[in-house]
Amino acid sequence: MLRLEERIETLELENKRLNEELLKIKELLNIKSKEEIKNKNVENKLSIIIKSYKKSILIKNKYENKFTTKDYKEILKGLGGKWFKNEKEYGWIFVGKNDNEKSLEENSECIINFLNEKDIVVEIEYEK
Repeated sequence: MLRLEERIETLELENKRLNEELLKIKELLNIKSKEEIKNKNVENKLSIIIKSYKKSILIKNKYENKFTTKDYKEILKGLGGKWFKNEKEYGWIFVGKNDNEKSLEENSECIINFLNEKDIVVEIEYEK
């Protein structure tokens, strides 16, 4: 009977140790998954300012030190955007897309919807 109790105690200790190891592994997997999700969101994130420029829409980088639109150059060109730069402004210009009867949000909706369809997370600031 004593040997059986010792064996049960040994098995309970082993079970406890294995559960602790399993918990550590689950934590590591969870951390890795969160990092992958975070990296994916960072990789597919476009931070922009959308503003009116005459009868056009201008899309600029939201952060001056992060050139997020550069990674999406081909997509923006495919949507009809052209790189624009003058003494005051620079960014992707969509000529003739700004209808004064509609809001800036409505005018840029087709561009934003297209980017969202490409699984791009778009952080937008509208500048009037």
